[in-house]
Amino acid sequence: MRATTGSGLFAAYLLLLLWLPIPLGSARPWSEAFMAAASLVLLLVWLLICIKHKQPWLAAHKAFIWPLSVMLLWVLWQALQLIPLPAFLLQWLSPQALAFHTAAFADQARGWHCISLTPGATVFYLLRSASYSAILILSLGLLNSRKRMRIFLWLLVISGLAQVSFGLLNMLSQGAFSIRGIDGPWSSNYGTYVNRNHFAGFLEMVIPAAIALLMSQPARHHHKPNIKARIKALAAWMLSGRLVRYLLVITLMGGMLLSTSRGGNLAMLASLGLATSLFSRARLRHAWLLLVLLAAAFFFMGGGELEKRLLQEGLHDDRIDIRAAIYPAIGDFMLSGSGAGSFEQVFPPYKNAQLSALRYQHAHNDYLQLILENGVLMALLLFAMQVYVLWIVAKALLKRRDLLLRAALFAAFAGMSGMLIHAWYDFNFQIPANAALFFSLMGMGLAASQMESRQRRRRSRSA
Repeated sequence: MRATTGSGLFAAYLLLLLWLPIPLGSARPWSEAFMAAASLVLLLVWLLICIKHKQPWLAAHKAFIWPLSVMLLWVLWQALQLIPLPAFLLQWLSPQALAFHTAAFADQARGWHCISLTPGATVFYLLRSASYSAILILSLGLLNSRKRMRIFLWLLVISGLAQVSFGLLNMLSQGAFSIRGIDGPWSSNYGTYVNRNHFAGFLEMVIPAAIALLMSQPARHHHKPNIKARIKALAAWMLSGRLVRYLLVITLMGGMLLSTSRGGNLAMLASLGLATSLFSRARLRHAWLLLVLLAAAFFFMGGGELEKRLLQEGLHDDRIDIRAAIYPAIGDFMLSGSGAGSFEQVFPPYKNAQLSALRYQHAHNDYLQLILENGVLMALLLFAMQVYVLWIVAKALLKRRDLLLRAALFAAFAGMSGMLIHAWYDFNFQIPANAALFFSLMGMGLAASQMESRQRRRRSRSA
């Protein structure tokens, strides 16, 4: 589809991504239903526009086939978990599920039952997966020009800046403007999220976008023969857009520190380090400078509540006990899973004494929850697809010379890898706004990896 086609649809797509973090990360039934309806309607409109203008639905790039196929399989598998099966087939696929249904419906012991232990929750998760698939397809189809990628990156930065500012306002006013519905504590920045770890997960994907905008500007190095010339150059730099971009990055990084999320901050540092290592040192000197400044600010100036949490608690808490309790549950539902969204009902019988008094809606580990609910085969397919996309993006990142495309690839790689690292400690993929942003970054990364650079386009025209 041409970049000029569907400009109104592109604006609606951006507004949807801007909206999703606001209502508590869209982690409520009504906001989740809105996300599903809006994304699927936008996808339908996009398909109709493609048909009207006789445009291919997606450019025929091999890199797109595997991710889209796995996403479709994921949606179909969750739909299959809702289909009633005869007892003999369910006994083969999931003996534990048959035992659960038999205990719950003793009068229908030999009747037909579905794989999912909680069909109602699985319907919601099916809609989530369909929404994420729609957002991935829309990202591949609409982020089809350098201009649109720049706009997309700016949207993420503006959204992140608004979240940091709103969270800081609540920190200073002790929650006077909070929409969380929870009284304190206000020593951390939550943005509009309920949980600081989810706010940190959001910033893990926004901060690379801000750094990418900084890197998309060509560096100008000219020898300054005297002090007067250097002062004039410094003044020009301070009045330029580069200074604004530096300030935006520093502000967003400050918001991340104020979230006091241990996993979020460590995941951000690890992902930015990985992404930066893929660039040539000459092009990314300012990126390394930002990382060094952030590390210095934390270790030498102190990270406030984050420093206290790391010193007092380290990285050890009940997450270790939760993981230990999940492994036997995974063994019981290894092949077919217990049903998407069923963790809260499946987990209680496996809790140990230390966990028995608490209620857990999620596993605090997205990988283990994915395996438990969807089965090991589906989980491995999804994980392999994400690694494949990272490999495609990283390979393009090493080869590209177009500054903006390299910047977009950097933002995609760092944002995605940050979420994947953090997923071992928290459940950001269970927060619709964060998961939707992850798949939009995936779409941008794949689109940028296949997009023709400006230099190559000029050469083809001249020929």
